[in-house]
Amino acid sequence: MIKVEKDITYICDTKKGIKRLSNQDDFLILETNEYRLFFLFDGVSSLDSSIVLVRKCESFITKNFEKYFTEGIELAQLLFDTNEYILEQKILGMSTCSAVYLSKMQGISYFVNIGDSRIYDFTSQYLIPISKDDLLPGSTNIITKSLGSNYLKRNDFCQYEFTFSNGLLLCTDGFYHLMEAEKKRYFSIFHFKRAENINRAIVKQQIGKNLDDSTYILIKSNGV
Repeated sequence: MIKVEKDITYICDTKKGIKRLSNQDDFLILETNEYRLFFLFDGVSSLDSSIVLVRKCESFITKNFEKYFTEGIELAQLLFDTNEYILEQKILGMSTCSAVYLSKMQGISYFVNIGDSRIYDFTSQYLIPISKDDLLPGSTNIITKSLGSNYLKRNDFCQYEFTFSNGLLLCTDGFYHLMEAEKKRYFSIFHFKRAENINRAIVKQQIGKNLDDSTYILIKSNGV
């Protein structure tokens, strides 16, 4: 998916991992006259119903999101309520989630991150993660938070304000494990002028290498 608007361009794609039977990842983008919402989901691949859980999350968010942004910015509350909803559905699945709110009016930005999907900020000088992985200390793959977990409380969903100026990348671990190994090349690709060329180059970098599902949302300011 590629969309070019007056102020921003965003490019989104998801690829099944070559060692996976099905793709458990997905993304959701919602837009009003005042703001845009970006959601990235990384379904836990060891649970076959994770993609069902992801679809339920997307359905709940799509139906209910507007009431969370009428009198304030309640992105964290939206995700907490989403988790409460899917727990009621008793689906045997789990998913990490990265979510971003971008205002069209005031330039205010917020993010919430649950699990080990990531949000990166980038400019012409750097590409750095602004989210923190929810992993067991000393572990590289044991996630301590995910949608579908019945022990999460409201304060486990933390909302952070940040400044969006140049570029933003939301991505699953299947994407960034490959990116971190060739960071300079990916950094160069993210600065290509044409969105189609960015997507094409990323596919070329990952094809045949993405053992896990690989999903990303790349958001670039058009300098307006």
